[in-house]
Amino acid sequence: MLLRHDLGKVIDTFYWPLIDIVTWGFLTVYISRNQNIQNNFILVLLSAIILWTLVYTVARDVAVCFLDDMWDRNVVNLYCSPLKPIEFLTASFLIALFRIILTLGVISITAYLFYSFNILILGAYLGLFFLILIVFSYTIGIFATTLILRFGPGVEIFAWSFPAILSPISAVFYPISVLPQFLQNIALLFPTSYVFGGMREILLTGTIVWQDMAIAALLDIIYLIIAFLLFFKVFNDVRKNGLIARFS
Repeated sequence: MLLRHDLGKVIDTFYWPLIDIVTWGFLTVYISRNQNIQNNFILVLLSAIILWTLVYTVARDVAVCFLDDMWDRNVVNLYCSPLKPIEFLTASFLIALFRIILTLGVISITAYLFYSFNILILGAYLGLFFLILIVFSYTIGIFATTLILRFGPGVEIFAWSFPAILSPISAVFYPISVLPQFLQNIALLFPTSYVFGGMREILLTGTIVWQDMAIAALLDIIYLIIAFLLFFKVFNDVRKNGLIARFS
């Protein structure tokens, strides 16, 4: 009864604990199977944390841009204004990009001061990783915004929970070989799994599989197109069916 009709409480009670136990459980399995990685483990872990912070923060902030309008009761005005959907999405992206630049700066400096870790150790590949991850996280944010727009304020928790589910599936802190076979197949559908795999390869072997980066970039494009099309459709459906009143 306490959880009924409250998605936020359900997610807080079950979703986040499950994400944590699955993610850190697989990481433990990875470490126990690969004792030889211990010398570079800090490098791999800190790099993964910084790159995952980029993914989660951009995706969250893109969706939160819409939530800000919803909390301020400004969504109706948004629909009545001459602002086009693509302009709204562009503004959301720029805001999220500005915030992540600040966030990455802070955590990168912190990692250097406390652990003598420099994210620039990834070299020119870092720019490629950032580009692929930013595009995909922007796409996730659009999907989350679309869900909130379609189903109303009751699912605003998707702004935070939707990106998080990709962490264990994308094998952020461990290779996808640690995952069960069915999850490995799912992981290969996301650009993040290729990027984090590439990051580990560079730190552990100094090499990178360019074919994987090409696949990640292609998946980025496909998902971004789908996200735009879904958002535009839902945006117009909400206007056509008068569902915008839910946000007033």
